[in-house]
Amino acid sequence: VSTPPRTPPIAFWLTTTLAAFLVAILLSQANAILQRAHERTGETERRLSALTGNLQGIVYRCRNDRFWTMELVSEACRAITGYGPEELVSNRRVAYGDLIVEEDRDRVWQEVRRAVEARKPFHITYRIRAADGAVKYVWEQGAGVFNPRGDLLALEGYITDVTAQRRAEAALEESEGHFRRLVETAPDGIFIQKGMRCGYVNPAAARLFGAPD
Repeated sequence: VSTPPRTPPIAFWLTTTLAAFLVAILLSQANAILQRAHERTGETERRLSALTGNLQGIVYRCRNDRFWTMELVSEACRAITGYGPEELVSNRRVAYGDLIVEEDRDRVWQEVRRAVEARKPFHITYRIRAADGAVKYVWEQGAGVFNPRGDLLALEGYITDVTAQRRAEAALEESEGHFRRLVETAPDGIFIQKGMRCGYVNPAAARLFGAPD
């Protein structure tokens, strides 16, 4: 019975040495590629941090789930919510969805869902409860991010604190309501003229001119 020829020891050594040398070269090239990619990623993150750091609102990327699980969130979240990115990302300490006031949660979910299904941006105002217990109004705009197949990957958007504006609007509405009550219950006739026409008369003025209230 014939046996296959054996590889001479010197040939085997050369073959294995060459293979190991090639593997080392490939690993070195792979590490260099990964290092460059890491450096580019780090530079991109630094640029993103610098850009978002100049914004007063929160720049975010989150999952489309009931917790609005944050994948990326800018440092501004600390001033608005009282929690830092390290606490919100992946719900490490608290989920952003749990910060939304309970009465507003379902409305937020439904409005975002309808916008995502229609492939349109969403704009919504709702209340959150910050870490110190303060209730704040926030305005959010965002949109779904889809892959080429049309699968929803995430939501990206911007959240800003509009508490001061909402309080100013409420104060203005209260002031206007108070003024309207004073005018409508005044015993003297009051009318407002617009151009050559009378734009408004209070009940006392209507009675004075014989018009129905």
